[in-house]
Amino acid sequence: MSEFEFVFPLFALLVGLSMTEMLSGLAYALKSKRDIRVGRLTPLLGTIILLNLAMFWQGSWEIREEITATSASLVLVLVVGGCFYLAASLVFPSPGSEITDLDDHFMEIRQVAMLAIAACNLVYFVRIAMVSYDQIGLTWWIGNFAFLAILLVVALASNRRLILTALWTVIGSHILLLLMR
Repeated sequence: MSEFEFVFPLFALLVGLSMTEMLSGLAYALKSKRDIRVGRLTPLLGTIILLNLAMFWQGSWEIREEITATSASLVLVLVVGGCFYLAASLVFPSPGSEITDLDDHFMEIRQVAMLAIAACNLVYFVRIAMVSYDQIGLTWWIGNFAFLAILLVVALASNRRLILTALWTVIGSHILLLLMR
C-alpha cells in the first residue's frame, strides 16, 4: 500500500459525505418547492461546492506522489475535508426548519460557507506551491488569488446582484479550468 492509498480514503470519505449532503439537501429542497422558494443563490453555491470538490479530487491525484502518511497529512486532510463538509451542510436548511426562501438562507450562511471554501482552497494552493513551486507560473498565482478574492466578495458583500455575478464568475472559472485540462 502506498502512502497515498493510506491517506486518500479519509479524504474520499469526507468528499463523499459532502457530496451526499449537497445532493440530499438539493433533493429535499426540490421536493419541498411548494413550501420553499429555491431561488438562484443557494443552487449556485451548491454547484460551486460540487465543482470545487471534483477539482480537489483531481488535484489530489496530481500530487499523489508527494503525499506522505504522517499525522500532519491526516490532520490536514481532516481539516480540509471537514471544512468542505461544514460548507456543504450549511448550503441547504435542515428538514423541518422554518426556512421558506433559500436565497434568504444563503444570505445568512454565506459568510461561514464561503470562508470555509476559501480556507480549503488556500490550504490546497499553499500545498501545491510547496510541491510544485518551480513549475508554477505567474498566471497560476494570479488566477488563484483572483479566485480567492471572488470567494471573499461572495462572503463579505451584501449586494445580491454582485454576489450573483461573483458566483457565476466562480462557476465559469471552474468550467474553464475543467475544459483546459
